[in-house]
Amino acid sequence: RVLFRSDLDVSSLNNIRGMHYSDKLGLLYVVSGTSFYDVTEAGVVTSRGTVPGGDGVIMADNGTEVGIANGSNYYVWDTSSSTFATVADSASGLLRVRDIVYLDGRFILMEDNERLYMTDVQDAQTVTSTNFTDVVANPDDLVGIAVANRRIYCFGTSSFDVYFNSAQAAAAGRFPIIRVDGAAKNG
Repeated sequence: RVLFRSDLDVSSLNNIRGMHYSDKLGLLYVVSGTSFYDVTEAGVVTSRGTVPGGDGVIMADNGTEVGIANGSNYYVWDTSSSTFATVADSASGLLRVRDIVYLDGRFILMEDNERLYMTDVQDAQTVTSTNFTDVVANPDDLVGIAVANRRIYCFGTSSFDVYFNSAQAAAAGRFPIIRVDGAAKNG
């Protein structure tokens, strides 16, 4: 695990907006101020890109790419090509991603209009306008998502709903992230 040693220069990490440790990459990723960094176990801090704004960020990784949601946009750091990019939907333009999780080789993105998008398999940078589902079982606003036991939990202000990745739906040509019947909870 990455440990902050006493001799680590953290002067560039004074306004931390979010952190994510990647087991597969063995690196700690940090957004501090508007800068995106990786931190090695030896304490070497390297700037990798810029994430505008001042609010918190959420990150996830697939072992090669790190997806970053800042509430306004969606960014990807690709370790194999050393590129940092803002990612857009192939048809509608920039995505307003508020939360991000990783499941079954894909990033699941929560857009601020209660929509879940899904990236292509092992490709965090490919998001198409047909790869989505709306989370509408409950009337409250969607505020976050989490993955546990291969289920996607969609949390509202006073409710939650549960989705899963269906191989049968994918084989039938439908969006594979579908709702678990009877799992929604109000209040």
